[in-house]
Amino acid sequence: MSKSFKYIYIPVGSKEIEERTMTYTDTTEVECMTSALQEHFKQSGGQASSEEAMKTYKEQLRANLKEKGQEECLQNLDAGLLNMLMNMQTVDIVALLPNTRDTDFVGVNMYVDDRGVSKQLSVNERATAIAANCGMNVAIRGDAFIARVRETNTDEYARLDFCLEELSPASPWYKIAQTVHAKRASENLMPSASHAATVTKGPDDCQSLSCSAPGTMRCGRCKVVKYCGRDCQRAHWGSHKATCTAKETK
Repeated sequence: MSKSFKYIYIPVGSKEIEERTMTYTDTTEVECMTSALQEHFKQSGGQASSEEAMKTYKEQLRANLKEKGQEECLQNLDAGLLNMLMNMQTVDIVALLPNTRDTDFVGVNMYVDDRGVSKQLSVNERATAIAANCGMNVAIRGDAFIARVRETNTDEYARLDFCLEELSPASPWYKIAQTVHAKRASENLMPSASHAATVTKGPDDCQSLSCSAPGTMRCGRCKVVKYCGRDCQRAHWGSHKATCTAKETK
């Protein structure tokens, strides 16, 4: 049986912000948002030439691998695989309100083009202001989408409505987000980035580039990289795929 939830579309520039509805089934509940937005972001070519975009992408990939002590992996990627990774459109997630125990595992996520920097997309001033109102120092590039989800450590997952009126600066969820991010900043866990640039992360953090939540689940293949939930894991797969190696079982 089909279900639906409301979410927000924030186009870059001055076009009107929209409240939209997405329909899904039990089998598509987790991936419905990222799958739909992959197609949307494929259409946003940006201002960068293919050569400039590839150069920027390689710099980002090298920085991410260096952080993890895996810089040699880049040398082992042939041009064909690098091109494939570059052209693999994925969606990155900015956790405006991380789904933690303090929030009863309800999170508010902003979905953006993970190639925003390499495509040289324009800064989305309205989306950046929303992130700032949550206590985040990030520059959002290109179109942005906001949705709410509840995901617990016990595999419970539910899509929840996020409505247009909740963008009002007086909405209560902003204050909760500010508290969560202030706490993480005091613990030196808060990212500061120009999306999607390199963000310094520890091994126990969610590895999706702009997510600030702790990692509570591991990649099922390599058993090493951590994520806060399945949305972030799916969003990060395009970057993680190049270095993900199945863990051998004895």
